[in-house]
Amino acid sequence: EEEASGDDDNDTDAYAICIARLLRGVNGIILPPFEMKDQTNVNGGSKKSTFVIGMGTTADLLSGGVLSGLSELSLRAPPFDPTFESIQSVVSGDDVYGDLDSIEAAAVEARRLLFALLADTRRSPFLRDSSLGSTSDKEEDLFTAYLPQLSKALLTLLAQGHSVSLKNFLGQCLRTTPEITSHFFRSLQLSDPKPNYRSLAAITFVEGVVRDIPHPRVRVSPKDGKTSTIDEV
Repeated sequence: EEEASGDDDNDTDAYAICIARLLRGVNGIILPPFEMKDQTNVNGGSKKSTFVIGMGTTADLLSGGVLSGLSELSLRAPPFDPTFESIQSVVSGDDVYGDLDSIEAAAVEARRLLFALLADTRRSPFLRDSSLGSTSDKEEDLFTAYLPQLSKALLTLLAQGHSVSLKNFLGQCLRTTPEITSHFFRSLQLSDPKPNYRSLAAITFVEGVVRDIPHPRVRVSPKDGKTSTIDEV
């Protein structure tokens, strides 16, 4: 039995190592390089031209079950510091940890990829990059279609608890893409509705997130020209 258990552990380690390598490859090859974040796009300002297999194909590849799986696996990663710099280091893949087992190492790669997809407008096929000006109707439809999935990924992260680090990351995501806000709060469940410590902690956590999202301002839809405020969202 001990020998069989050892074989199972070795299989798990080998599988986790393969997953970590795969996720590292996706992050480093399929997504645009992080170095482009502060560079002018040399391809005429089109974001979609920076994706080696196309922005729509990349979005299809990483959506649905893949995005959900990244969210679930990232819960196994070690905690990160509650600072903007720490969040950026995760997004850029520069975060450093002590000794990690194979599952934790895979979880770290999953979180790096997930954070890039949720918070980096230049590298994520799901997010609108406002610095590049107006988007086409097709890109706008693509952006809108994936908002519920991005919201679900954020909600999955809440299973890790109501930490300051997570609050700061959620706030950053909602500031970056305010359109997620309505989907996020529509699906948010504050655990037990009774006034106990758990529910009060959850409400306090959500209050902190709300304080971090943008103040009410007018946003103009590039498709229909209609205006809406963050209050309406």
